[in-house]
Amino acid sequence: MEGGVPKAERERIGPLVITSSANLDVAGDIVCTLCKAVLARLQPDGSHDPSPEALLAAGRVAVPNFGWFCDQKSAVEYEPAFGVTFQRDKSGNISYY
Repeated sequence: MEGGVPKAERERIGPLVITSSANLDVAGDIVCTLCKAVLARLQPDGSHDPSPEALLAAGRVAVPNFGWFCDQKSAVEYEPAFGVTFQRDKSGNISYY
């Protein structure tokens, strides 16, 4: 724990829920915001394996400027826990792309 805040803890600032870079466990890897599973590893060249495009194709959920989730179920479970509502497409899935 640094500064009394456990790693990866979300902070509420007004209507926003954020995680500062100081609270990230593994800087650069793409991690599920809910369960903390590593979805993609940062490579030495700065790319991710698998790529963000491959993650989306595999059903992972990206929320821009916020984070990633393993799947729709994880993203939906996260919403009430932190009092957020993500954008949905016409079929009701959380989607920004």
